[in-house]
Order: sequence, then C-alpha cells, then structure tokens
Amino acid sequence: MNRISLSKTSEKIIQEEYQSISNLLNNNLNDEYEVFIFPQGSYNLGTTIRPLSGKGEFDVDIVAEITNKNVSNIKAISLKCLIGNVFKKNIRYGNERMDEKNRAWRINYENNSHVDVVPAIVSENRNSDILITNKIKGKYNYLYSSPMKYKDWFISMSNEITNKDYLENNFRNTVKNLPKYMKGTILQRAVRLIKYHRNKYFQDVIDEKIKPISIIMTTLAAESYGDETDLSSAVTSIVRKMRTNIVSRNGKTIISNPVDLNENFADKWEEYPERKKVFLSGLVNLKKIFQRIH
Repeated sequence: MNRISLSKTSEKIIQEEYQSISNLLNNNLNDEYEVFIFPQGSYNLGTTIRPLSGKGEFDVDIVAEITNKNVSNIKAISLKCLIGNVFKKNIRYGNERMDEKNRAWRINYENNSHVDVVPAIVSENRNSDILITNKIKGKYNYLYSSPMKYKDWFISMSNEITNKDYLENNFRNTVKNLPKYMKGTILQRAVRLIKYHRNKYFQDVIDEKIKPISIIMTTLAAESYGDETDLSSAVTSIVRKMRTNIVSRNGKTIISNPVDLNENFADKWEEYPERKKVFLSGLVNLKKIFQRIH
C-alpha cells in the first residue's frame, strides 16, 4: 500500500499549502466575510493515491466557504471573482500560477501538482451542505454540493472508525490544520487499490473524460463493502459486487449520490455511451486482477 499511497513528503507539502491558502483568504477577506476552509474529494475521504509515475505529484480539492449576513445575495460570478482576485493579487500565487476551472480556481505547482480551490456559500437547502460556483459556456450559476454529508456516509460504511476518531479528524473550521491523512481502514485502502488499478488500465487513454471518475468508483466500492476484515477479501468481494449496485431505470443507468438521491453520478452516460462501455470493461479487468491475486 505504501507504493500507491501519498508519500510523507507530499502530505507535508499539502499541509503547508492548505495552511498558506487558509491564512491568505482569512487575512484578506476577514474584514467583510468569515471564511471556512476545508478539504473535499479523495483527500478528505482518505482515498488519495500517488500518480503512476511514482513522483510526488498531488491533486487536492479545497472548499473556500464564505459567510456573512448578506452572503445569500452574492452572485456566483461575484463570489468566483472575489476568491480569485485574492490569489491574483498575491505575489506568491499570481496570474501565472492560476487557471480558472468550471467550479474552482486551480493553483499549479511544480511537477504537475495542483490544488483546486472551490468558492462556496452555505446552502439554505437542508438537503445540501453548500452552494458552489459553476461556469458553463461563460455563464455562472450555483450548484448544490454535500461534501460533508458524503464523508459522513462514507465513514459510516466502514465499521472501523469510531465516532471519536471521526470527530478528532472533522474538518470544517477556520483555525486547525488540515486533518492528517489517515493510514486507512480496510475500505479506504480498498478504494485506493481500485483507483490505482483503474489508472493503470486507462493510462494510455488520451481522452480524460472517458476514464471512470473517482466518485463513481468510491460510491460503488463503499456500497459493495461487506465489512471484510482483511484487504484481499474486501477488494475481491467489492469488485465482484460493484456491477450489481448499478441500476437501470426506464432505460437509464443510475448510480445515485447516496446523500442526494436526485443526483445521478452516471448522468453523462446517456449522452456519452462510450463512458459506460469503458467503465464496464474496466470492471471486468478489475475482477480478473483481484481474482488472480486472491
């Protein structure tokens, strides 16, 4: 597992960058807004892996949630610019290291590493945690997102982490350091292995959009986990069950977000059927690999 998990050097750099970004935003926005900084995605779930190259690259998503009494009135474009301008005016980050993505500002580092900072405000919808900015064809809007609820769900699917462990690693605050990257439960390590073999299988695929996205792999793996107590048995069982957790409804493939059943992680498969075909071929490959290992 050490071969595919984040190196201690990468962890240290991520911790330092997280604190630097947190300080920068709080120091420049605190007069008008309170800023909450927390991770989301694979790092937050403890399922990040190192790249196939074996080098120290990393890819981390950070949410920058701002709040004040009038924050619900701020437009998505204004929020995106508010966060982006803080980085652009900073000597260390500046324009040359910044790229605007649909939902985030990407900060580029050496050796292909990057951090995506996702601007957000609190959601007034009780079914979601936050509203994040989204840019499509030059127009900005908000999307519902629930990274905290999803982490709660993912943690609940592994019977190894106690409430105390989770609370000590909880992430939504403005002062504490980024939670230390957990060594890993059986489920976390199983997801890392599955993602690693996904990357190997698709390493020669040029179109990145065709590759199975991590949220689908992670969700299906968690739903398929049967509380096995050793990694080999867990992974073998998971990859055997993953296909059965993909449902079809009215001719449409459904992989539901477990914390927001209105969201279908496979919603693009109808428009791009090759993505489903590629995903299923990847599953077949995973089964062969882990049956052979087991």
